[in-house]
Amino acid sequence: MCNTEGMERLDLLRCSWSVRASGDLGGVPAASLAAVTRGVPAGLVPGVGGCVHTDLIDAGAIADPSAGMNEVACAWVSRTDWVYEAVFTAPASWAGRGDAWIEFECLDTAAEVSVNGVVVGRSASEFVPWRFPLAGVLRAGENVVRVSFVGPARYVEAERARLGAYPHNGDAQGWLPYNMMRKSAVSLGWDFAPRVGTCGISGGAWVVVGGEGMIDRAMASRGVGVSRRARFDPERYRLIVDGRARFARGVNWVPEGLWPRDRAGAAGGARVRRRLEQARAMGAEVVRVWGGGRYESEAFYDACDELGLWVWQDFMFACACYPEDAATRALVEAEARYQVARLSRHPCVVLWCGGNENHWAYASWGFKGRVPEVDGREAGRGLWYWHDLLPRVVAELGDGVAYVPDSPWTPGMDPRGGDANAAGSGDRHTWDLFGDEFRSQVPAFCSEFGVQSPSCEETLREAGLLGSGPGGGGPGWGGVVPAALEARQRGPGGMDRWYGEMMGRAYPGAAPPGDFAAWHAKAQGMQASWLESAVVWLRANGDRCGGALVWQLNEPWAGFSWSLIDAAGREKPAYRAVARAMAPRVSAVVPRDGAGWVVAVNDTGEVWRSTHDVEGVGAVAFEAGAWSVAWVRVTR
Repeated sequence: MCNTEGMERLDLLRCSWSVRASGDLGGVPAASLAAVTRGVPAGLVPGVGGCVHTDLIDAGAIADPSAGMNEVACAWVSRTDWVYEAVFTAPASWAGRGDAWIEFECLDTAAEVSVNGVVVGRSASEFVPWRFPLAGVLRAGENVVRVSFVGPARYVEAERARLGAYPHNGDAQGWLPYNMMRKSAVSLGWDFAPRVGTCGISGGAWVVVGGEGMIDRAMASRGVGVSRRARFDPERYRLIVDGRARFARGVNWVPEGLWPRDRAGAAGGARVRRRLEQARAMGAEVVRVWGGGRYESEAFYDACDELGLWVWQDFMFACACYPEDAATRALVEAEARYQVARLSRHPCVVLWCGGNENHWAYASWGFKGRVPEVDGREAGRGLWYWHDLLPRVVAELGDGVAYVPDSPWTPGMDPRGGDANAAGSGDRHTWDLFGDEFRSQVPAFCSEFGVQSPSCEETLREAGLLGSGPGGGGPGWGGVVPAALEARQRGPGGMDRWYGEMMGRAYPGAAPPGDFAAWHAKAQGMQASWLESAVVWLRANGDRCGGALVWQLNEPWAGFSWSLIDAAGREKPAYRAVARAMAPRVSAVVPRDGAGWVVAVNDTGEVWRSTHDVEGVGAVAFEAGAWSVAWVRVTR
């Protein structure tokens, strides 16, 4: 217990907690039923919290979903309700106090909190702290606290039935309606992540007597007039550093790992910092925190401040239409006000963005016409958030940081159905051009582009993905990819697209790989080659393109993703290729207008005079001025 400036606080995570299943247990496997009905110890770590999956793993009640093919066998966990319970001791001076509260840094997500049998509050968002009054509830001596969670899969399906089926990414493939809950979308499954929607007390928890709450403290300590070396110009889509427009070399960030302990506490914090250090060492200067993930920890933004990484921060909306009922509006406003105030003190934050691919999805993915109707008209689908609430909150609390409504976004477009992914202005997500085709276009800013590849071989082996027999067949990959690994392919078009069509283009005329090692080397080599040429192309056209943010830096589990660093922290060949392409000075041979050119990109303050060796020609001399690009035509 601590006492600070009139506030007394008891850390609930230092108590002994248990967790048990509740409600309908029909979906619980027989092998787990006794343990989860009786309850298992909850490994809630002070300052970190935990979740039901790790508690069940540690108790031996489930196998680790990240290993082998266990994901499907653990699906029942997300469809089951869970009760966390602990006993804490309060001093006699707290009994009956009217200024007592229970406070949670993060409840994930839909929960009812009771103390001594009295329901004191309910939560419905992962993205804000919760504070509930305990006036007249506390008693001297032992007190019982219960936090009862609704299984997230069950919750989102119930909300869809109540509010209507708002279209979202993957709905045709049976993905859970993640847009019906203020919870990290990727936790319910994505094309690079498993469906392991968890729940739990995933942050600190305290009983507090006197003093202000976390939201009040965030508002009081928000940044005002923070010295910022960098800003983002939302009209020209240019990063401005020390008054100079800079090409934004960067990456997209997704949540690290699957569980709270993967990203918080001493071990998790070190893991996150290491990823950011790897990004900076690779040459990245910008990190986009993707809108399908979560707002990151203070340690994340502190590290970005220290490392000189500028943060493009999405609000948590991704690839969907979102309900605008009164309850959801209130949740989103509380989230926006808390997160903007909290992050405004960090000079690394240079841009707030309304979300990821929401306008593009509505106009171009078949979402239009599928939004539920109210009184014969389309209900709100999120426009009030992106064009009214969020820009107002950023203007009020964001300390002058710029705001754009979405990514991709075309300035001046009609938000009711314009082309958000145009190349001529704003930012573009280039998912329709690969390999040599990528050089057919120069977007004004490329905030997503990538190439899929498997995790490193040792990581796949550690995850138990290489011991099974071969999976299905297909040109370029049939018979050599283990079934357990193939089961983790969630990308659009699947194996046929990425390792049939794409690999055929990357290695024209080559014989299919004869074994897994050969296939794996080609798959990772394709990613490395194509990303290196793409980054060089965008930088070479820096007079028209303001930045290149590679999708994606990291991945939450082993398997298939677009990451440069795999789930175990191993750097793929693409990491080293992108590091070469993102070096302050880089030269390469690039085709343009039917001819070969040596292009030299110089992102330094000094003139660069050097040569580039061209096969069949020899050394080609060039001179690139400070902060400029030089093109020299190759003559044979």
